[in-house]
Amino acid sequence: MAFTCTVYGIAKPQPRPRRAKHGGVYTPQTATEWKKAIVRTVREAGEFPAEPMTGPIYANLQFFLPRPKRLAGPKYSDGPILKATRPDIDNYEKALLDCLGLGRGRQRDGLHAGLWVDDGQVCQSWCVKRYCGKDGEPRTHIYVEAI
Repeated sequence: MAFTCTVYGIAKPQPRPRRAKHGGVYTPQTATEWKKAIVRTVREAGEFPAEPMTGPIYANLQFFLPRPKRLAGPKYSDGPILKATRPDIDNYEKALLDCLGLGRGRQRDGLHAGLWVDDGQVCQSWCVKRYCGKDGEPRTHIYVEAI
């Protein structure tokens, strides 16, 4: 079984947990709206599976981020350009994989799509982050397959 879709919008990395002023730890909600857009797009996709995937999963994730103005000149390619700057690609991947799963009983919070049971099932992945082409739109291509 395979699933593919494209989520339009600017991808947000998973924020790091922070220490509160009066003790305790919390996770900033900076990626919440993007996670909700992922869940909405995945659930509206025509081939969304009726049951969560089980067993090992392969994930192919491609993040296309806004191109800075300094890369808009004629000496740069019109197509996508690899993005070798922060934030780290693993933080983008973590945010996306977390919200594609069931979320350990939290699937009704709007931040979990239920595509698979747990993101620990992803045993093989390929990720890339690029700046969009000059006329491109920020987006994320998702392809997952049970292997």
